[in-house]
Amino acid sequence: MSDEVASLVCNVCGAELKATPETLVKVCDYCGALNIVSGVLEREDISVVPSVGEEVVLRKFWERVRGDSDLRGIADKLKVVSVEGRFIPFWLSRCKVRGEVIYTVKEYSGNKVRVVRKKARFLKSINVKIVGRRQVAHVGLDELASRYLATRPKASPLSKLDEDWWRGNRLKILSMEFDRLEAEKIIMEDSIDHVRGIWERRVDRIEFFAADVVEMEKPKLILLPLWEIIYEFRGSLYFAYHEGWSGRPILFAEPMITRRRMMYLGGMILSVLGGAGIGAVISLIMEPGESGDLLGPILLGLAVLGILGYKSAKGFVSDVRVERQ
Repeated sequence: MSDEVASLVCNVCGAELKATPETLVKVCDYCGALNIVSGVLEREDISVVPSVGEEVVLRKFWERVRGDSDLRGIADKLKVVSVEGRFIPFWLSRCKVRGEVIYTVKEYSGNKVRVVRKKARFLKSINVKIVGRRQVAHVGLDELASRYLATRPKASPLSKLDEDWWRGNRLKILSMEFDRLEAEKIIMEDSIDHVRGIWERRVDRIEFFAADVVEMEKPKLILLPLWEIIYEFRGSLYFAYHEGWSGRPILFAEPMITRRRMMYLGGMILSVLGGAGIGAVISLIMEPGESGDLLGPILLGLAVLGILGYKSAKGFVSDVRVERQ
C-alpha cells in the first residue's frame, strides 16, 4: 500500500509527483500546486478562496484586542507566540430533505398541562458543510464554514491558479481524505441528522421520524483559509482564529479578568436572591384560585434565574472566555 505511483507530474509546473495509492491530492514539492491524483475528483469541482497575508491578520488581531472592553486594559501584556495559516478542505452542498414526523408537545392552561400528539410533513432546503478530512482539530472550523456561507467571498477555480500564485502562497494545504462519492454519502446522512435536530429542538419528544434526501447539488470542494494565532498572558496560552479572506476574527479565547469574574459573581448572587424572592411570592399566593393564573410566569421566572445562575457560575470558575465573532 506504500508503493509510489509512477509517471505523475504536476499540472502546473511539470515537476515529478510522488504519491501513494491512497493519495487523493498531492501538493507539488516544487511549486506548491494542488494536483488531483486519484479518487472521484475533478478540477472543476475544486476552488480556492485566496487569503490575505500574515500582516493583515495580525493587524485585525490587535484591532480586536484594543477594541475589546476586557482586553484593551491588558493589551500591552499580551505577547503573540505563533501565527500559522492553513487551507482547510470543505465539501459543500445544498440538499432538499423531505419526510414525516410524529411528535408530542406540552400545552399549558393555568396550572394544567396537556400532552398533545401531532403529525407533520416537511420539505426543507439546507446548506451542508463537511470537513474533507477525518482527523483534524475541529476548533473554529464550523465558524469558518458558516462565515463563508454568510459572506460568500470570491473563490478561484483550481484550474485558474497559475504557478506564480502557488509559489506565492504561504499557507499549508491540508490534504483531503475522501473523494466526492464518499462526500455525497456523508452529506446525505448529515442533512437528515440536521433536520431531525431542528425538530428535536422544536418539540418535546419525537415518536417517529423518517426522511430522505430528494435533491442534492453536486458537492463542491473548496479550500478555505484559516489562521491560528497563539498568544500569551501571564504564563498562560490563548488562541484566536481568523478567516483568511479578510483577516477578521471568528473565534477568540480571552483570559478571564477580575472585572468580568465579578460580573459573573453578581449574576450568581442575583439568581439566588431572585429565587428566594419568587419562593416568598409563592408562599403568599397559595390561596385556592390564585396560584393558577401566576403559575406560568412563576415557572418562567425560575427558569430564567436558573439559566442565569448556571451561566454565571460556569463563567466564574472558568479561566478562559471564548467569544464567537
